[in-house]
Amino acid sequence: VAWSDTLNGTVWRGGVGAGTSGVVDLSKGSAPITGMYFSNSVLLVFKPTSIFMGYAAGPPQYYAFKEVVSGIGCIAHATIKQYREGILVWLGDDNIYVGGISRQPTSVGDRIRPRLRAITALTNIAKARAIIDRQNHLYTLFLPYIDDSRVNHFFTINLKNGSWWEGAYNIATVDITDGMEFRDNPWSTKQLLGNADGKIFESSFSYKYDLNQEFAVNWVSGVVTGRMVTGGKTDQVSLQLARVNGSGGNLNLAYYVGQGLDRFQARALGTQVLDGVSNIYVSGRPEAAEHFKMQMSNSSALN
Repeated sequence: VAWSDTLNGTVWRGGVGAGTSGVVDLSKGSAPITGMYFSNSVLLVFKPTSIFMGYAAGPPQYYAFKEVVSGIGCIAHATIKQYREGILVWLGDDNIYVGGISRQPTSVGDRIRPRLRAITALTNIAKARAIIDRQNHLYTLFLPYIDDSRVNHFFTINLKNGSWWEGAYNIATVDITDGMEFRDNPWSTKQLLGNADGKIFESSFSYKYDLNQEFAVNWVSGVVTGRMVTGGKTDQVSLQLARVNGSGGNLNLAYYVGQGLDRFQARALGTQVLDGVSNIYVSGRPEAAEHFKMQMSNSSALN
């Protein structure tokens, strides 16, 4: 790690007359540096399985370094994103982590680890990129897909509630080489993606089309287990309210009931028109079963 003099940015690597510039060899484990992050006069340096912190030590060597995390690191520099002051999100060699300058890393990708390993071209994992939408608390990780190594598959986490979802771009030639986010107006941010062929794409909730093709949205909840009806105790469950933010298109509502985890049957509730006027669908239909799943689908993406 090398840094320039604080008064002259053209002076580097320390020595006589080099001011506060300097260089340090973080040689522990001889692993390469895979990422860096700077905030409030503190420099975090990532290796694949360790993290070092550089802090102001005064002249003659302006920075001193110490290892602050062992066993967890970063394998793709462009996945390091700041969520809040001093709080970062990044891709490690075995998970996705949240941590920071004064915060030890905690894993947030346990739910998707098997899927990450199954679809990612691990030999090209260093090509992974990320963007963050702080306004909506979303961190999106873009990965090279195992079939062709293009970076076009993504996973998004809601950093407030820990929920994940997965997607892929429908554009045949897209290969994401970088991503960034910025505040374009008060209370407004944008997320941009750079493509290998020189195109720039905007990633936003404002769009429901992929290469001018409308894409479907289908959400099915996890299994909700009630008391066993086979044991003589019957619970009745009814959908009371489905609250949806957005307008335009139709939302199809349904639920699945099952007497076992492998014997679900669908029950259609109906269609809710999303026009900003019609009441959100309310059902008073009771259903008795041991297990339930809810479904919402639409012919276009929802805000």
